[in-house]
Amino acid sequence: VRNGKIKDCINYANIISSHDLEGISYTGGIIGYAEAPEVLVINNCENYGNITVSNETNGAVGGIAGGIFSSISQVSDCKNEGEISANSKYVGGIAGISHCEIKYSANKGKVTSLKNDAAGICPKAFSEISFSFNEGDVYALNNAGGISVYGSCNVTYNTGKITGESSFAVTNSDSLKNSYTSSLIYTIPYFYYNLTQIKVNTKIQYCYIVISQHISSSRGGGSQALSNAPTLLPS
Repeated sequence: VRNGKIKDCINYANIISSHDLEGISYTGGIIGYAEAPEVLVINNCENYGNITVSNETNGAVGGIAGGIFSSISQVSDCKNEGEISANSKYVGGIAGISHCEIKYSANKGKVTSLKNDAAGICPKAFSEISFSFNEGDVYALNNAGGISVYGSCNVTYNTGKITGESSFAVTNSDSLKNSYTSSLIYTIPYFYYNLTQIKVNTKIQYCYIVISQHISSSRGGGSQALSNAPTLLPS
């Protein structure tokens, strides 16, 4: 897809990719790859089909779009309820990679990356994710995020269980505003997750958590729970 509008599209079919491809491939419930020299609008699209990518790929996988490479485009009012599982980096409930704004969107399906970088909305987001939420569980070997891994978030929330060697309730970005989580965070195999672990100069505004932090550890032979987990107060 290179430009125009994709609106009011719904997919119920399961999508399976098992062919060995050389190079990079992108898989999505509505579109695989979008590079728009003009404005591309993806609006009010829904995916209910399960997406399975068993071949190892260097691309990206998403419930709505695999990869969107246009900063002047927009994804809005989209929803995914299908389960997404991929032997790939960059696996997201809405998009795997996005250079455009994502807003008013939701994921309710389980998201699994057998490699790194999985998130409820979009793990690798170059523009802001706003007014969006995730309720699906997210798993990655490393870098699992409730909303994103590398994207800025504003007015977002996550309630899905997040599991990965490095796990982030919402995002690992340097900008987090007006967001909250009530999810359980699990780290594997034994790297303790610190809910207050953030980048230097990270800007956090009007964010809070509503449960205690949970830590799974194979080193200790069980799990630990920390009560009185920190609450992020308005700055």
